[in-house]
Amino acid sequence: RCVVGEFGRVDLEAEPPPELDTLLGWADDVAAGHVRVRANADTEADAATWADATQAAWTSGDLTKIEAVYSHDLVGFDPAAAPLASNWATWHKLNGDFAAMKFDGITVSDRKIQLLGHRSFVVSGTAKLTSKNGAVKMAEDRFTDVYRQQKDGKWLIVNEHVSFVPV
Repeated sequence: RCVVGEFGRVDLEAEPPPELDTLLGWADDVAAGHVRVRANADTEADAATWADATQAAWTSGDLTKIEAVYSHDLVGFDPAAAPLASNWATWHKLNGDFAAMKFDGITVSDRKIQLLGHRSFVVSGTAKLTSKNGAVKMAEDRFTDVYRQQKDGKWLIVNEHVSFVPV
């Protein structure tokens, strides 16, 4: 007896492969309602929808909207703080400082989306942020954001790396 699926052909009479535990765990999550299967990022267009929503939040000037796109266990690098930021208190301060800059426009000319399976994807690019009313009128950053689907079906950034564009 065999099963053919995402992990290839599995012979059910042989020793179960370690991937089967992952698959069975995922099936348990689906059955318990922890995973909403229809919210998968199966295509770049699906992931682009979430990335577009993130970029809209970044230019909203609203701290609550900005923070809504991030997981509270976010880890990453921000150009305004040298050490690795790995706790929500640090991210809350960084996001507050970012919101205070009042960016209201963004263009990303080279955005690239990489699908990493049904529950995660990466977005990278160079962003030109502009502000009509903030003290900083323009900033250019390179960014990489890793998104992971949460148990409630939302896609949140779990890892972010932002750096200034070299001059």
